[in-house]
Parts: sequence; structure tokens; C-alpha cells
Amino acid sequence: MTRKALYSTLMLMCLTLTGLAQSSYLSTLPVDGWWGQEGTPSSIDTMLLEVRPKGLYAEVSVTMDFSVRGNEWNFYEGQNLEIEMMFQLPYEAEVTDMWLWVFGIPEQAGIYDLWTATHIYDSIVDRRTDPAILYHYIWQNHTTGQVVDNLYRFQIFPLLTDMPRKAKITYQVPLKAGDNGRFQVPLPMGMVELSHLPIEQFTLRYFRGVEFGDAEIVELPGQPLVNTGAYEEIDLTGFEGSALNLSLQSQRPDKYLGKYSPLGSDTSFVQFGFTPSQLFSQTSFGKKTVVLFDHSANEEGHVAASTMTQQFVNALLPAFTEVDSLNIMFSGIVNQWMSDDWMVTDVATRDWIAQQLSTDYITGYSNITMQLVDAVQYLTENGGGGTIVLVSNSNQMANVNSTASFIQNMVALFNGKNIRVYVIDCDNLNTTLERFYYENH
Repeated sequence: MTRKALYSTLMLMCLTLTGLAQSSYLSTLPVDGWWGQEGTPSSIDTMLLEVRPKGLYAEVSVTMDFSVRGNEWNFYEGQNLEIEMMFQLPYEAEVTDMWLWVFGIPEQAGIYDLWTATHIYDSIVDRRTDPAILYHYIWQNHTTGQVVDNLYRFQIFPLLTDMPRKAKITYQVPLKAGDNGRFQVPLPMGMVELSHLPIEQFTLRYFRGVEFGDAEIVELPGQPLVNTGAYEEIDLTGFEGSALNLSLQSQRPDKYLGKYSPLGSDTSFVQFGFTPSQLFSQTSFGKKTVVLFDHSANEEGHVAASTMTQQFVNALLPAFTEVDSLNIMFSGIVNQWMSDDWMVTDVATRDWIAQQLSTDYITGYSNITMQLVDAVQYLTENGGGGTIVLVSNSNQMANVNSTASFIQNMVALFNGKNIRVYVIDCDNLNTTLERFYYENH
């Protein structure tokens, strides 16, 4: 069998599991060892980080050379070894690609379901040829409810005492907006720290593209990246124990609409982004906003109540200033207001809201229609206009008849009123209406 025929059938097997343990490590195991044998710590000889901003996300590639450096004495010459690496990526990262070097040539991965991936990998290891597999774990502590969904296990076979192995993992991560028009990319330093011995060569390359300008390491002021023409580069050797973030100067407008294609792919993605403060009506007297939390505890695939409230605190609450007014309503058989009157969102009030806003307010009873009626009445009686932000995970409007009736009622409710409504849909499910209803225009 030729090398091309063999390796085009395997490589990346990326999947999701529920893990039973949470830890990070990099170790080497002999394939002919005994069941339950503990691995020997392994080293990363070289690591290359490549960062390519792609609109709202950054594409990060991590290329590594693995070896048994420092522990060669644990194995005999020519012994078949397997690398196993358990690691975490930055929060919200999504793996998009993987490569394994075979006879000095990079081979791209394929994506398979759990059973197929494991079967292929195990059968190839049995034949003593070259596979690699990457698992995505979702780990949950059933006692505390803590969920870790950015845990990965990477396995490569074979590794020999005198033959390091090279592999590359590519993932994308949302760009985090900072001050002065800059965005930050967290670097995967958790992977760096797993090396048994210090990495001999650790390099970062930044490919700026057309929408971004200069870059710098936030934690290393005064150490600029060197422009080589095709990219900018910095030597990070010796900084393995530090948390590092790459800060990028953005040249794009606050309201962003763009398109990009992943590296080596013919698929394109359209992206749209804006600043949260642009959601709300702006006047010389500040903005008046009513936020409605509508949560249904019975929805399949729904976003948890704690996630809804925490995302509001992290993403929307900071957009309010000392001249703005806010009130919050929670759905229930009888809807509940957080305050009897407007809350002026100075720093102290925003801190108080962040501390008080918890799932204790969430009943799990969805009541969208009456929430909107109560919100319109509140705005009408307290200033005559403003903005409503509906944060909901409900599927109440997931069929033609309920949608038609709802739209008709809302048109009548908002007619002639200076009120804008924004909806933040916290449902993980896509709904397709199979029939067309002419009044839903």
C-alpha cells in the first residue's frame, strides 16, 4: 500500500465525549506495555504559534515537535511508543484542523464520529503504522455542576527514542475587544507548560492581513515583534511559565460586516459584529432600557439560565453609563421586576446589579407576550419611549399559527410608540417552518 493511499484514509478524528476526569499532562507510553501502566513525561522540542486574524476571530496554529528528551533511558532503542497529551485551549476555542508529519510530509486530518475514529486509530496502531487522533472532552463535576468544555486529548503513534514527531493543531478563537481599538488573542500557554523540559525553540508569528495593524505581547512591553515581510515574529523561548496575550490594533469600523475562508478551505463564512452600546436608543438625557429575561426550563437544547444572566453581565451591562436608566423583568406566571423604578446605571448600581442578578430570579416559566405588554406599559408610563431587549431561550414561536398570532398582537401593541425592540435568541436549536403564512411578512 502506498503512503498516499494509506494516510488519506485517517488522520484527525475530532469528536466530543463526556470525560470522567480533568487533568493536563504530556506523556509517552510503550505500545507493548501492560494495562494501567503510567506514562513517562515527554518534552516539546520546538513550538511555533501562528496567529491570523479573520474578522471577528483569530485563527491560531500550533506546530509542535515531540520527543522523549530527558527520559530516553526509560525505553529501549527502537521501541514503539505512543504520545498522549491532555490539554486545555482558551475558552470558546474551536478546533478546525490537524496535521501529522509522515516521512517529513504534512498529512491533513479527517473528521469522524467517536466509534469510527477510535476503531480506525486502534486498528492502525495494531498494524504499527502512523495515525493521530484528537478527542474533544466535555467534563462535568456531577457534585458541583462545574462544566469544562475546552479539554482535549491528543494521541500520536509511533514515537521512537531517536525520532521526534511533528504535528499541528489549528483552532479559532473570538477576538476580545479591549481599550483603544485593540483586540486580544489569548495564547495557548497551557500547552506550553506541559513540556517535561523547557522548549528549546518557541516562536510566535503574526500575519496581520488587511483589517489589523501592529501587534504586541501585552505582558512583554518593550519587546516588539520583528517584521520579516510575510509576517511579524518574536522569540518567546524562556517564557513558558507565563500567561501571554497578543494585542492587535484594529483598522475596521465599530460596525463590522466581513467574509473569510479558513486556511486551506474553499468554504467562506460571513461575519457581523457591533458594539453593544449601539443596541440602545441614544438621547442627550441617556438611554432608557428594559431588559426582559424569558427562560423556559423545559426546552431541549436550551441555554442555561446562569449563562443568560452571566452573558448579560459580561457583554451588555458595561455598555450602560452614569446617565442611562435600566430596569430588568423576569418571566413568570406573574412577571417580576428587579426594581420598582428606573435604576440609574452609575458604577455602584452596575456592580450591585451584577451581584444581585442570579438564577434565583428565574422561574423557568416562559411568558413572552405578557412580558412585552408589561414592558410597553412601563415605558409608556415612565418616559414614553426607549428600548426593550428580550433575552429568551423559549421556542413558543416555533410554529406558523403561534407566530402569526404573536406578530399581529405585537404590531397592534407597538403601533405609534417610540420603542425599539431587540431579541437575543438563547436557543441552541434551529427551527424550520415547513409552511408559509402570508400574514407573517
